[in-house]
Amino acid sequence: MDEWGQVDLINLLLRYARTMLPRPIKENKGVAGGDGEEEEEIDSDVKLLLESVESTFQSRNPAVRDFFFFLLFSFY
Repeated sequence: MDEWGQVDLINLLLRYARTMLPRPIKENKGVAGGDGEEEEEIDSDVKLLLESVESTFQSRNPAVRDFFFFLLFSFY
């Protein structure tokens, strides 16, 4: 797939993921007072999506890399 096609595909996957996949769930893993760390539980489909587009980070096209980071930060 050419690099500009990758941009369109990542954009499509991002829109799909935002509408169909669940958001991360924040859980407080601290003591009873609530002073502990917050951990996010990510759905396995979201993990698969992020792992699948990870190879696009090495693209020569800056637009593809920008969309990779946009997708990455949309779920973290």
